[in-house]
Amino acid sequence: MLSYVKSMVNRIHRRSPSTHIYLYPILNNNTGNRVRATWLHYNEILKDYINTSNDALLTFVDIYDALQNLANGGAWSNDNLHPNAAAYKIWCHAILPYLGENVTSVYDDVNGDLTTVQRQDGLTSMHGGRATMFSVMPISDDDIMIFGDAEIKTAEWWELLGNPNVKNRGTGWNNSGDIATTSKEVDATWAATGAGKSGCPRAIFVYTGTSDVTGSTAMATVQSNYTALINKLKAKAPTAKIYVMAIHPRYNNASLNTGRITTFNNWLNNTLAAGDANVKFVDTYTPLLNGDNADGNQLRQQQPIPPRKR
Repeated sequence: MLSYVKSMVNRIHRRSPSTHIYLYPILNNNTGNRVRATWLHYNEILKDYINTSNDALLTFVDIYDALQNLANGGAWSNDNLHPNAAAYKIWCHAILPYLGENVTSVYDDVNGDLTTVQRQDGLTSMHGGRATMFSVMPISDDDIMIFGDAEIKTAEWWELLGNPNVKNRGTGWNNSGDIATTSKEVDATWAATGAGKSGCPRAIFVYTGTSDVTGSTAMATVQSNYTALINKLKAKAPTAKIYVMAIHPRYNNASLNTGRITTFNNWLNNTLAAGDANVKFVDTYTPLLNGDNADGNQLRQQQPIPPRKR
C-alpha cells in the first residue's frame, strides 16, 4: 500500500514540484471488516516514510488520536467510520494551522457543543451523517443551495459553477432520489441554531424524486409529496427563488422516459411552477436526450445503486 502512496507523491511532484503534500493516517474505526493491526501498522510505516524522506514538501498530519471517538459511534459517527459534524469540527481545527491565517472553520459560527447541537432529523447512516453537517453550517443571504439525491451529492457544484456561494445539500450514497429523504435534509439544514443561521439563501435548486417517479408510486402521490417539499422550502426560506429541475432521462428505457418521467416533468413545468413568481422550472431533461433515451455520451448507464458492502 505504501508503494501506491509513494507513486502518488512522485507523480504530483513531477507535475507540480512546489506543491506541499499533507498525508493523513487511516482513522480509527470499528466496522467489522477492517483489521485494526493492519491499519495501525500502515500508519506507522507511513509516518516513518515521511520522517525519513527529507522532503520539506511532505508533511504527516497526525489526526488519529484526535478522532479516536469515530470507532465509538454515537455523536461522532453513525457507522463507526464516517465523521459526523462534531468530528469534522475536530478535523478542521487539526488542519487549520497548515492552511494559513486567513482560513477559519464554519463550525465556529454555531453556538454550543456540536455533539448536542447537530441534528439528523430522522435520517440514519450516511444520510444522517451529512445531515449533521448541514444542520450546523451557516446560511447567508448570498447562498445558492442545491438539494437532492446522490447525483447532486457527488458533484462539486461550487467549482463547476465557479461560485463559492453555491452550497451542496445532496444526500449520501445509495439514495436514488426519494422526496422523503430530501425533505428530511431540508429539515436538518434549518434545524440547529447559532450565529450563522440568521440568513435566507437567495436561491434554492431542487433535483429529487427520481426513485419516486421511476418506481410504482402513484403519480398523484409523488406530486403531492413534491408540492409539500416545495412548500416547506418556501416556509423556511420565504424570499428565496426556487428552481425545480426536471428528472433526467433513463438509459435504454424509452417507455419510462416518454411515460412517467415526461408526465412528471410536464407537471413540474405546467402546474407546480405555473403562475408562481418564486418557482421556476429548469429543463434538465431535454439536453440529455438522444431520441427517447438518455444520451450515453453524456450520462452513464443508469442502474439501481447496490448497497455498499461493509
